[in-house]
Amino acid sequence: MTLRLLLAVFLSLSTLASAQAISSKPGHSRHAEAVLLAEPAGKDAWTVALRLTTTPGWHTYWRNPGDAGLATSIEWKLPSGWSAGPIEWPVPQLISLPPLMSYGYEGEAWLLTEVKASGPGALHATVRWLECSADTCIPASADFTLALPAAAAPGKDPRIAAARAALPQPWPGTAAVKAEGDADVVELSGGPSLGTLRARFLPFDSGLIDNAAPQLSVHASGGGTWRVKRDANAPALKPGATVDGLLAGIDEAAGKPVGWQVALRVAEVPAPSSASGFSWLLVFGAFAGGLLLNLMPCVLPVLALKVLSLTRSGAGKREGLLFTLGVLVSFWGLAGLLLALRATGEKIGWGFQLQSPSFVILMAALFLLIALNLFGLFEVGLMASGAAGRASGRGGAFWSGVLAVLVASPCTAPFMGSALGVALTASPWVALVLFTSLGLGLAAPYLVLAANPAWLRFVPKPGPWMERLRQFLGFPMLAAALWLVWVDAAQVGLAGGFLLLAALLVLSLAAWLYGLSLQPGRPGAKAFLSIAAVVLAGAALTVAMARQEPQAAAASGQGAWEHFTPDRLAALRAEGKPVFVDFTATWCLSCQVNRRIALEDAAVRRKFQEKGVALLEADWTSRDPGVTAALAGFGRQSVPLYVLYVPGEEPRVLPQLLTPGLVLKALDALPAR
Repeated sequence: MTLRLLLAVFLSLSTLASAQAISSKPGHSRHAEAVLLAEPAGKDAWTVALRLTTTPGWHTYWRNPGDAGLATSIEWKLPSGWSAGPIEWPVPQLISLPPLMSYGYEGEAWLLTEVKASGPGALHATVRWLECSADTCIPASADFTLALPAAAAPGKDPRIAAARAALPQPWPGTAAVKAEGDADVVELSGGPSLGTLRARFLPFDSGLIDNAAPQLSVHASGGGTWRVKRDANAPALKPGATVDGLLAGIDEAAGKPVGWQVALRVAEVPAPSSASGFSWLLVFGAFAGGLLLNLMPCVLPVLALKVLSLTRSGAGKREGLLFTLGVLVSFWGLAGLLLALRATGEKIGWGFQLQSPSFVILMAALFLLIALNLFGLFEVGLMASGAAGRASGRGGAFWSGVLAVLVASPCTAPFMGSALGVALTASPWVALVLFTSLGLGLAAPYLVLAANPAWLRFVPKPGPWMERLRQFLGFPMLAAALWLVWVDAAQVGLAGGFLLLAALLVLSLAAWLYGLSLQPGRPGAKAFLSIAAVVLAGAALTVAMARQEPQAAAASGQGAWEHFTPDRLAALRAEGKPVFVDFTATWCLSCQVNRRIALEDAAVRRKFQEKGVALLEADWTSRDPGVTAALAGFGRQSVPLYVLYVPGEEPRVLPQLLTPGLVLKALDALPAR
């Protein structure tokens, strides 16, 4: 009897031992223990499990850590012919540390990986994790080695079997997502009844949703809907794309986490501000923005030139109408190009053409030639001279309007931001209405003055003063050309900027030769001078434009300003810091004026330091899809934009025209450090 009992105990222990997976030596950190286990999963296959156990009050993270944290990772070193699949993650817990929400595991977590093995061998793995408490995070790692024999029949370790059974299952029905305002609506159907399960949608990728925001859910038979607030910096959803995630919750009856993996097909993506959001208030805003564009630094030189042209005799309604037509045709052409490029998937916005060094070079050359023309160095035909405000007639007025739009494109005036955001995302007809209103606002002062020449009676009568004023107005055009050289240097580097200066010097020589060719003289000499001028001008522009590619943007501000990236913004917000983001561009004169007047004010700088505000510069000088997407998140397609991120609150958008007082008022509302 005793012998039989001993034999039964021995057989039981043998069976239990055979059910245990092959295990590594444990790795320890200050607040966690990690162990690697493996059991056969069929011929030439193993299930390798990482068991992470944290001490009370500490946790590790899921594949998407949420607002803070770092996902656990495994770096494999396998024999030749072996391969490891992705980590299979159990349903995470919600780790709420207001105002942050993270996803991870407290206590014990089992992470499974399928390994294909061609014969026996030893696998090596380096596991890295982040262990955190409510106020402290510590990175940790451990190295493991497992010697695996030839895989046999599938193993039956009850711990690994339980971990596999707890993995989220694919949603058996249909899953879709559509955008509604600033939220995404997740729709599930054809699956199991969820009852009163309190579940949340968690995307596999970070940066898509506002993790801490509540999710409104409505359960239906075999599914339900979840309204999930989108992160302000998340990229726009594209029709037909797939968003992978997890519907995770707690089964209150069983007291354990449950979840379903869902692949959401983007079924409907209305524009952020579509035709349905159209209103006459937006039309008025576009008109007011165009009117205020006349006061922007980039438009002032052309404003002065046009006022001068209106003082000469013969200016009247026809000239005002032709100037307005030039403005409108330019706005329509620019709007059509913007919408066409965006339809192809390009991420661009207002002022996008100045992100091209070639366009900047051509604009600098144009401004220089206009200045030289105003100085009297040479004369040109009706079209070009009209752009400088010198010629009378239909062509002069029309091309003055074209030039006004060209130099206005780098600027954004108050009221323009929202209107442009709608115009560049709405239907073509809505865009046409808004751009037309914008153009009418820009042209309105000239149109009114041309239709009422009596209003110019306070301007002195034409005389020698007009020639002196015409020459004086060449200097603002030279200043604009120098500004564009600075823009070019910011895009392609100092060497490229110096090369452009050299090209402009050669272009000035070409303009001088052309001026000589217009003076009385022998036809042969005049022809030679004209040909030499054309060759020099063409060579100068060709060499200037066939050089460097745009460089990556870097923060140009002094002191604490950092280069903006969505990841850097997310990291600072996860740390609970207030963040001020300056969406700017070197070619945006309004941005530069705001920087000098407000953001570099001594009192403002001190207040930034007192409040512990992190400063990010989102430089849009050259094309940057990350900055474009961030602008689109606020319904904007242009700079400047100033955003103050306050911990636990919605981002605050400041006015487009800044003063030190406005910035200080916004900062005073921040809590003390």
